[in-house]
Amino acid sequence: MASPGLGSHYLFLIGWLAVSFAGHSGLARAQTADTSIDQISIGTGSPTVIYFAAGNAICRLVNRQASAANAARPKRQLTCSAPATPGSIFNLGELRTRNLTFAIVQSDWQYHAFRGSSRFSGQAFPSLRSVLSLHPEAFQILVGRGTSISGFEGLMGKRVALGEKGSGTRSTFDVLMQAYGVDQSFFARADETAAADQNQALCDGNVDAIAYAIGIPSAPVGDATARCGATLVSLAGAPLTKLVKENPYYGMVTIPRGTFAGMDAPATTFGVLATLVTRGDTPDEVVYDLTRTVIQELESLRPMHRAFANLDADRMVSDGLTAPLHSGALRYYIERGLVSPRGR
Repeated sequence: MASPGLGSHYLFLIGWLAVSFAGHSGLARAQTADTSIDQISIGTGSPTVIYFAAGNAICRLVNRQASAANAARPKRQLTCSAPATPGSIFNLGELRTRNLTFAIVQSDWQYHAFRGSSRFSGQAFPSLRSVLSLHPEAFQILVGRGTSISGFEGLMGKRVALGEKGSGTRSTFDVLMQAYGVDQSFFARADETAAADQNQALCDGNVDAIAYAIGIPSAPVGDATARCGATLVSLAGAPLTKLVKENPYYGMVTIPRGTFAGMDAPATTFGVLATLVTRGDTPDEVVYDLTRTVIQELESLRPMHRAFANLDADRMVSDGLTAPLHSGALRYYIERGLVSPRGR
């Protein structure tokens, strides 16, 4: 849950991250040449959002299996860490430069990074590889109590936190603005507030609206609705319909009535999937072992967060995966019968 103290906690983690990436950098580079290197890192997101929970849940499964295997018969096993990061865009950059082994990113930014489109124009990442998809995410705009904002058009002339710089939320807000044919001048003020500080800014009345691209339900959205009466804005209309129709990585999402405090009607929006990606040169055995652990341990993963409750192996091997499957993941999926021997 977001709280006033999380801002300092977040700064501490990012400070630690800057130091730890120095070690991760050499580690990841070594992995391309030496498959005996088994410490892996997963780029996640702010400590307040589901990416951080997802990455650390996966690492708990990986580390638990390694501990059990080593107790039974000492041998080479994966160990895993999942540091906090600003989010999807940052993660893709760190993955590209081998400062991360894996990364959790939105399915739309996976698509654009691989193809060199949108904000990745001229900077294609052709060695990007899919591993699996996780929970669906909805782009959620929350407005403060008493703002009377209805729909995207209601944000005109308001003070809006667009999301943290380098996050998938921030970049998706740009996409939404483009769909409606507006830029930041549409708002009275546009901020790039850290995810850990957004709720406090909204509850204190310093901004009129904030946004999250996040799973359902989520602690940050639940905190804002319960703590200061924030409400979700429904997004609909021709611009959004056109955006979803033209982009295969998006879909319409309905957030059910009662999902959050004070929510007496469903809210409509659009969304993506959280996906786990890596580089093509990550050793096959490393990717195979992580993939096998996640799929085999789904019954253990689902209770770790409400957003994981409906994870399904058949869908995790295809939904939202617009970059090619990594050969290590593909080998496991073929063995399990989740993918045909001819590929996806």
